[in-house]
Amino acid sequence: MQYWFPAFVECVSPGPPAVGLKQKDIIMEKYETRITAFIDILGFKDLINKSINDTKQVNTIIDILRYIKAWDNSGPNKWGIKQIIVEEDAQRIGIEKFEIERNTSCTCFSDSIVVSVLCEDGLINEKSSTLIANLAHIGAKLLQARILIRGGITIGELIHTNGGIVMGPALIEAYLLESTSAKNARVIISDALLAKLNYPIMTKHERYPYHQ
Repeated sequence: MQYWFPAFVECVSPGPPAVGLKQKDIIMEKYETRITAFIDILGFKDLINKSINDTKQVNTIIDILRYIKAWDNSGPNKWGIKQIIVEEDAQRIGIEKFEIERNTSCTCFSDSIVVSVLCEDGLINEKSSTLIANLAHIGAKLLQARILIRGGITIGELIHTNGGIVMGPALIEAYLLESTSAKNARVIISDALLAKLNYPIMTKHERYPYHQ
């Protein structure tokens, strides 16, 4: 099922934004099926409190936020396949099926990241793998600075624009997974996404007979 609503673009001329708005100024957005992750930095409040009287702590926080912001749509970091390109399954299936860069939107605000991948082509396994690999890379980088993350990943209906607007049931579910279910420093996957994943349960001999 698809839902539509009008998103109002910014008017060029100053004045009340909704006065005299013409049809040509309206962009119709729709919900899409997207793999959605909500990631939060743990202990950020304590970091801020410590930074009030500690210049070094201020610089540490700024470095962390800059690193996170670099994954935003406008940032230099890309949600590509470099983290999984060496995986044998990816090479066997076809590395191009794991590509998510062109279908990924990312919005960073304060100490949180919302990233979603358009997934209307049935490649849920492949796109989930690439997204998780990228999130693991971010977590490892932050861990080097003694920073832990917590999050939730699900699949569902979402609107996520290049301008940073993000809304929908998938965002709410991912946020609730992070805030109420994850509890510890980990990223958990929703039952909805697990039900759609189709990872084969096979022995290594069955998966990689050429290794024997």
